[in-house]
Amino acid sequence: MLVCNCCGLFPCGITQAINDVNIKKKEKLDKKVMEEFMKYEDINLEDDFDLPKSKTELSEGVTVMTEDDLKQMAEPEETKIILGTNPKDLLGTKKVSLSKVPFSSIVYQALAMEDGAKKYGPFNWRENKVIASIYIDAAMRHLGSWYDGEEVADDSKKPHLGHAMACIGIIIDALETGNLVDDRPLPGNMSALIEKWKK
Repeated sequence: MLVCNCCGLFPCGITQAINDVNIKKKEKLDKKVMEEFMKYEDINLEDDFDLPKSKTELSEGVTVMTEDDLKQMAEPEETKIILGTNPKDLLGTKKVSLSKVPFSSIVYQALAMEDGAKKYGPFNWRENKVIASIYIDAAMRHLGSWYDGEEVADDSKKPHLGHAMACIGIIIDALETGNLVDDRPLPGNMSALIEKWKK
């Protein structure tokens, strides 16, 4: 990575590289590359620059950023999982990755769960059977209220979206603990209808 000889900062390194090879205006770079380039220096997009294609074109002993280097900055490669030497790494990658769940959504759900715990007690649904349709109705009411422009529920002052997540979370927990009353109707044809009327 290039750094400036005077201040050691990366942005200055790009300018230093340009000065080292005495770049002349010739051929317009790809706009995506230029946009990335402009983050570090005040450069006019109408200007043309000719960066060396590879380090073999440069004079001996001169290390600069090339056009290929800039394109890699504009289009970074897909992040890959790097395994260490710890034997637990291989086992860990085969398990559900809970870190992929946004923590902001967990906070929303927790706010609603806290409100429910104050009213009915924490994990109260594990002591009594959970009727699926009751919680589906509640989740849909909260989603509808949010979609209609209301951010928080009147009674709890907590986010509607958090309440909807709490309802679904309770259904899932009851399902997995064998405490769900599955009162869904017989299977319908919704998926096929959505496919049929696809625009």
